[in-house]
Amino acid sequence: MIKRGFVLAAGKGERMRPLTETCPKPLIPVGGRAMLDRALDALQASGVEEVVINTHHLGQMIVDHLKDYRAMKVIFSPEEKLLETGGGIRHALHHFKGEPFFVLNGDAFWREGAGQPALSRMAAMWDGGKMDLL
Repeated sequence: MIKRGFVLAAGKGERMRPLTETCPKPLIPVGGRAMLDRALDALQASGVEEVVINTHHLGQMIVDHLKDYRAMKVIFSPEEKLLETGGGIRHALHHFKGEPFFVLNGDAFWREGAGQPALSRMAAMWDGGKMDLL
């Protein structure tokens, strides 16, 4: 079982301006809920117990948004300089202690279809002896 997740939430959200001038894109509500909350729900539903979230643009708003969140352990990985996707993951790798982890975009969400949730299906396919990435 994959017990850790990483949520990319540091971007500037330039294509969503003017909304992202005062709100980080992962906190923009879709259907009444922040996209970040939906990503966290999907991770928790798949058995994740600890999540690392990178922050940069308006990052304190993300920290404040999750101040009372208790469903999983949350670790923030602030980026003084924006590191982009690969750099953000590399910057946070030490939190995962060599174990597999999910990576989700904090500004995306999906609707599950019939059957097992997508992250659970991916976890079931994971073979650390043969794979570096799935």
